[in-house]
Amino acid sequence: MLALLKHKKKIIIGIAVLVMLILAWSFFKKDKIAVVAVPEDDINDEPNTTESEKANELARAMFSNFENYNAFNFWYRPLDPFKEYVKVSDKVFVMTYNRFNELYGSQGNGSLREWLHDDAFSANDWEFIETILFPRMDRLNLN
Repeated sequence: MLALLKHKKKIIIGIAVLVMLILAWSFFKKDKIAVVAVPEDDINDEPNTTESEKANELARAMFSNFENYNAFNFWYRPLDPFKEYVKVSDKVFVMTYNRFNELYGSQGNGSLREWLHDDAFSANDWEFIETILFPRMDRLNLN
């Protein structure tokens, strides 16, 4: 016990360094969600304001859908944002995916695809996700 008191300052510094190393490791260990390149039909085809607004609107609508419905009321979940999501062009589809991940990826389950995997959906809704939404995500390399 007396030996510990002699080295009290060194022990406190050692513990502080160890805690900082653990915190730094956990911060850098977190998986970063990759931003997918937006498909462009033309090299000069930059996203216009309408496309950007649509991507933002869809990302927010899908997040609101995830936040408002859970395992206890999934059978009432309207799929409108997701059905609207599959109707857009590939460019807006990828922009929406990236925007959702940018805004909400760190808040919950990770990427939009992971949110879909981890959330509760009815059998009919899940069929829509597996047969329409995921294949399009696969085609566009949205993991």
